[in-house]
Amino acid sequence: MATNITPRTKDYNQWYLDVINAAGMADYSPVRGCMVIKPHGYAVWEGLQRELDARFKATGHVNAYFPLFIPMSFLAKEAKHVEGFAMECAVVTHSGLEPDGKGGLKPKGEIEEPLIVRPTSETIIGHTYAQWVQSWRDLPILVNQWANVVRWEMRTRLFLRTMEFLWQEGHTAHETWDEAEAETRRMLDVYADVAENVLAIPVHRGRKSPAERFAGADDTYCIEAMMQDGKALQAGTSHNLGQNFSKAFDIKFQTRDQKVAHVWTTSWGVSTRLIGALIMTHSDDDGLVLPPKVAPVLAAIVPIYRKDDEKAAVLAYAKELLARLVGADAVARAEAVCGGREILEVPYGSTGQRVVLDLRDGLRPPDKFFHWEQRGVPVRLEVGPKDLANRAVMAVTRTPRSKNVVSADAITPAWFDDALATAQKMLFERALAFRAAQTRSCDDYAAFKTAIEEKPRLLRDALGRHEGNRSENQGRNQGHHPLHSARGRDRRGRRPHSHEDSGHGSRVRQTLGRPRDFRARLLSPPNDSTETDDDLRRCDAARRRDRPRSDGRRPTRDPSRVGPAQARLQVHGDPVRRQVVSRQRDEDRLAGRLARAMPRRRSHPPRCRRMG
Repeated sequence: MATNITPRTKDYNQWYLDVINAAGMADYSPVRGCMVIKPHGYAVWEGLQRELDARFKATGHVNAYFPLFIPMSFLAKEAKHVEGFAMECAVVTHSGLEPDGKGGLKPKGEIEEPLIVRPTSETIIGHTYAQWVQSWRDLPILVNQWANVVRWEMRTRLFLRTMEFLWQEGHTAHETWDEAEAETRRMLDVYADVAENVLAIPVHRGRKSPAERFAGADDTYCIEAMMQDGKALQAGTSHNLGQNFSKAFDIKFQTRDQKVAHVWTTSWGVSTRLIGALIMTHSDDDGLVLPPKVAPVLAAIVPIYRKDDEKAAVLAYAKELLARLVGADAVARAEAVCGGREILEVPYGSTGQRVVLDLRDGLRPPDKFFHWEQRGVPVRLEVGPKDLANRAVMAVTRTPRSKNVVSADAITPAWFDDALATAQKMLFERALAFRAAQTRSCDDYAAFKTAIEEKPRLLRDALGRHEGNRSENQGRNQGHHPLHSARGRDRRGRRPHSHEDSGHGSRVRQTLGRPRDFRARLLSPPNDSTETDDDLRRCDAARRRDRPRSDGRRPTRDPSRVGPAQARLQVHGDPVRRQVVSRQRDEDRLAGRLARAMPRRRSHPPRCRRMG
């Protein structure tokens, strides 16, 4: 066990920070709440960008860039949006600096309209789309933006929540509601695909409750993953914005039947929080563990020698093994460019990932092993005089943790690719098995409450009180993670709003209420992370009756049509049976309670008693 990393069982939060520090992923900034992403950490983000960007372009999206500064008046155009973001905005009010007469500086002049430093781009992009869209022939618009955003956070944590962070945000405009809904679901599937097949993180997919929607959205879908402490982390969101922003910014188009209508828009995004999820899902007490598909360094070759007369022969053998993996031409090019460096880095394939030869003097071999292990390198090849004599090499893999003597003739790209594929598969299977072992289902409120009290963790949001009947405890920060963002409204009165707003873990993600107040939310059977469409469709019947018509109005609800929302309660333990709850029933009961609580208004003046 590494002595520079706190064990997970002792202090999970400190373990997380120690892993980041030992791996050289990020550092603290002199600006409160901001971070410096080091080259090794940024290389992981570049790997994520590479995988995401390829999928975006495969689904017809293109990249663009929009301004960092947004006029304050833009945020005020969408009421729910400004309510959700008002408390987090960084505002520019002055331009320029001038001497203050005391040897320092002060703001020079106040600008005419304050500018908001981008917290998200729905408003500025909505304004732009209003200029771009004239006819149905201009649709759909499928645009993605790689950018940074600023949100004035009170409590921050490296990668998970910082005042400034990197992300991508997609913004699309469509001719119909069906197209916008399909786009919202499609991008959720893209995020789940990257999480599971690239980051090796099993996720659950589902729809958020009205209280947890992105500010200004009609619907929000998300993927959530279980961390090693048993708590949930929101890893990505996709929003169907309906016509809310198109009406606020007057994004109209001429339809095919020569009428004028507002477009239907979506937005979706993931951020550097995925790196935090990656760390908390796979790393151990020895340091960082990275899936090979995003690892900046795929293998490190470490020569071992004790005497100077052994050095030349061992280094030559090590370079031979390096050439077997990446090709002699690639090694020659790398030596020509950076041959004088102590670490020779050679690209492997076309992804920008590298295989390195550690030529550093003055470090003991165990120190080199420790260095590469804590940086999450999947494969390490140890080469010494005995290996040279036997024409072999000691192959050490991070996942699974094993050491095997391999013949030099077997060191080929095919062998290497197979080792990387095995590590990638094992990481996903291990995370999936951990989630399965920590999951059970409850069939009634009593069992649910007992399970929560015995082991206060919840895999998914399964039950919750109706947003119109929330208890006074709703929204309190009960998680032990400093970045936890409570549901509903937080202690500063804000609603969850961002693509990545949900913090890591809460003790109970929805406040427990009486059984009659339960309402089904996220849907999926346990131990199956590929069930998206079938699970989400179970609630669609209830939702479709409220779907906006082509004129933007919502149809009158038919009381005889009751759409059940079914969910499986997920708590830690053994599976039981499915809990079926009627959403319509809860809404009717809520409406009745609210009606009884409201004072009656008199429709006529009070009668006067006749005197005499």
